[in-house]
Amino acid sequence: MPPPSGAPSWLLGTWRLISADDASGILPGTRMAFQDYGIMRYTISLQGTTHEVELVYSVEGNMLRTEHREMRHASVVRIAAAGDHGMIIDVGGALARFAREDAQP
Repeated sequence: MPPPSGAPSWLLGTWRLISADDASGILPGTRMAFQDYGIMRYTISLQGTTHEVELVYSVEGNMLRTEHREMRHASVVRIAAAGDHGMIIDVGGALARFAREDAQP
């Protein structure tokens, strides 16, 4: 049974960026940790400093909605599982490929 966020079970866990089209806007070193109950921790490194942002997320079908409540910023992207330990995020046609960081061999 999916958590209240509507997330499919394959999405829960930690993901790290493998590659991204420049137009996606997703930076090298990005990590995303999807937790139950609609909390996602989005981590990036900029100029040697790690920044973590807590976002609220929900999933409807193949659409992932994220929201930063303090900054009142929201986005919607398409997501898809890619094999056993992969995920693709489609940001308006620009693709970002992620691998499960917490995958079991």
